[in-house]
Amino acid sequence: MNQKVKPAAPKLVKFKTNYSAKTIVQVEVLRETTACVYLAPVGRQIKDKGERREAKISDFAQYHDTWSDAHTYLMRRAESNVKEARRQLELANGHLGNVKGMKPPKEGE
Repeated sequence: MNQKVKPAAPKLVKFKTNYSAKTIVQVEVLRETTACVYLAPVGRQIKDKGERREAKISDFAQYHDTWSDAHTYLMRRAESNVKEARRQLELANGHLGNVKGMKPPKEGE
């Protein structure tokens, strides 16, 4: 019995970052569109459908084509967080200066 074996389809790999912006996870994707990726089901989803859909870019997770793209995304996000923290520190220091400069009211006022 000579049965032809089909070669396995090349695996489609994406790199996932999430809202915590602390890790890059390599994920195997079943297929993709311009807006979504389709992943193998997990847990109780296995009996429901053969795949699950997630947006490539959402508030919760982002899917990137390369590890380098994912790393660049995390770097930009971290730099933005640092910039925002510095701005908040400036505001807090200004408020502290205002509070330190307060004087009690003069008697009779």
